[in-house]
Amino acid sequence: MFDDRNTFWFPFPGFAGFEVAINRLDPVQGLADFLIKFEPNTPIHLHRHMAETSTFVMAGEHRVFEPDGTLQDVRPVGSYTLTPLGAPPHREGAGDEPCIVHYYIRADQDLIFEFLNDDLSLLAPLTISTTVGVWEQAKSAAVPA
Repeated sequence: MFDDRNTFWFPFPGFAGFEVAINRLDPVQGLADFLIKFEPNTPIHLHRHMAETSTFVMAGEHRVFEPDGTLQDVRPVGSYTLTPLGAPPHREGAGDEPCIVHYYIRADQDLIFEFLNDDLSLLAPLTISTTVGVWEQAKSAAVPA
């Protein structure tokens, strides 16, 4: 079992259903390496990957949903998946228990995700650079004064 007690988890502002732990972010090289801990039975926002993304399920059951909420795939612990640039929009989440998934993104641009409205229109882009700023704020807030 993966023990995450010493992992620095933080919520991502404006989004619910998960926490993030950053391993490495490099906007110049287009690399994002992080963990997401999904809350049980709480699919996250509709999105599409704007870069090649590898995932590895470390704990729990990773579920992927169609935009309409239909279950598309169930990935048990130990599952590795490569999501190519241009894959269809989807939602992700955990099964009945929390789920931890390692994400490794290799991008040729700063943009890594597009969060979407239910009609598939753009809600918000997410870049590596923006994520660096969110991570720095979370680390600063966690340091005792």
